[in-house]
Amino acid sequence: MEQRSGTKQKNAGISLIEVIVVVLIIGILSAGTVIGFSFIRQMDASSAAKEVSSLLERTKLNTIAAEEGADIRLELKKEGNSYYGVIWRGTTELDKMELSGRLTITVTEDTGAVKTIDDSNSCEFSFKKSNGAFQSTYEKIEIAGSKTAVIYLVTATGRSYMGSE
Repeated sequence: MEQRSGTKQKNAGISLIEVIVVVLIIGILSAGTVIGFSFIRQMDASSAAKEVSSLLERTKLNTIAAEEGADIRLELKKEGNSYYGVIWRGTTELDKMELSGRLTITVTEDTGAVKTIDDSNSCEFSFKKSNGAFQSTYEKIEIAGSKTAVIYLVTATGRSYMGSE
């Protein structure tokens, strides 16, 4: 084995500045991850509200397109840890959609009575075939996750629109 003269091997390790830089980079990446996850959780209520709005519109369209006397309705229900929106035609399930996220759904009637949808309580929405108006007397649906999204219902026209509280 040959040794080179005049060269010294240095093995000083890593400096304190290098350690600080690495810790800062890890901290920035961790903060970004936490912010990203909280943003995703906030979107749960909003995306569930969009899904419910879509189900309401599809129920209304199915009612208007169906023959007179068809029993078409949307049921919001909870099974286990998940909420579902189910469009029914009589006893036949036409469509079932799982609503995303860890949510709590409450429905407010025009009298001010509030009903929480849980394993023992579901809520049904139906429309009049003649003009598309709601047959139910609900005025809003609140979907709460880390944020709250609200669907306001206009009984006379059968329209719904989203807002937040």
